[in-house]
Amino acid sequence: MGVKQTSGQNARRIRKAKELVRDKLPAESRVAGQNVRRLRKAKGLTQESLAAESGIDMRYLGMIERGEANVTVKVLADMAKALGTTVVALLVESRGK
Repeated sequence: MGVKQTSGQNARRIRKAKELVRDKLPAESRVAGQNVRRLRKAKGLTQESLAAESGIDMRYLGMIERGEANVTVKVLADMAKALGTTVVALLVESRGK
C-alpha cells in the first residue's frame, strides 16, 4: 500500500495544482475575475446573491473571482447584466486598483 499523506502535504499539492491552472489561463480571465469581485463588493452583493442572479454556482463564481476559471462569454454577459455593466468593462484592466 502507498504512504498516507498528511493534510499539510495534501494542501500543498492542491495549492500547486491551482497555481498551475492559474498560470495556464489567459490574463483576461484574471482581469475579469478581479473586476467582477471589485464591482460585486462595490454594489454590496454577496457571492451567493451574484451567483444566483447570474445563474451559476457560488463555487464557480469564487473560482472566477480568483482567476481559476476560464469563464465563457455567456457567463460574463450574465454577470455583467447582474452587475449593471458590460462584458467589455469586465475585460478591461481597472486602473484604479
